[in-house]
Amino acid sequence: MPRDEPDDDVRTLTPGTLGGPGDSTPGMAMGSPATAEKLETTPQAGEGTQPVGETNGFGIDDPVDFRLLVGAYNGDVPVIIEALAAGAWVDAPSTQGWTPLMWLSMRSLVAHAPVASARWLVAAGAEINRFVPAGADGVGGDTPLTLACEAGDDALIDFLLANNADPNPPCAACPPLHLSLPSERAVRRLLAAGADARRRFGGQTALECYVEGWGDPDYRDDAQFETMVRLLGG
Repeated sequence: MPRDEPDDDVRTLTPGTLGGPGDSTPGMAMGSPATAEKLETTPQAGEGTQPVGETNGFGIDDPVDFRLLVGAYNGDVPVIIEALAAGAWVDAPSTQGWTPLMWLSMRSLVAHAPVASARWLVAAGAEINRFVPAGADGVGGDTPLTLACEAGDDALIDFLLANNADPNPPCAACPPLHLSLPSERAVRRLLAAGADARRRFGGQTALECYVEGWGDPDYRDDAQFETMVRLLGG
């Protein structure tokens, strides 16, 4: 079996099939959650020996759990394999409640291998429809699918939907259909999976949101605009 991906049928794979912690892993440079840089799992020289959760900004004290989050954050399959083999909790939540799969989904356009990484997390039992309500300054709650739609990675959206991600998450979440705009491919995939085009968020359906955001006749592609309006129920 290749080291960078599990079996094609990820839902039949178990953590017991994962490689051991001796697998080689690439080096990583220090970064922050707000950047596209990679995260580091060990302190830099002179930083002392504080528990990693107190210094990493994610609130995860267990170093094995944090290593899994690093792998997911970076889309780094070997690191994910190593952490899972070492017993990492696949749904270990960060301070705001996001799991490794959610971090991977949010960063899917800058992570190196989002679908390959997601396969390992789902195979290990990651909660595909985990819902985290918005914080005090947030607008809508999040699921792995809403985050993937907001990031705009079509392949990860396809993968999550194929593994039973809910295209109509709790009402407190911004609907994936709204977040996927203006991608025709993502909209088609979500509608085929049962996304409710009539659902409103912020007082708007996805169609109304699309018309408002991408309907300016001075800038739009008329053929594309008409296609999207038809798809969304106009």
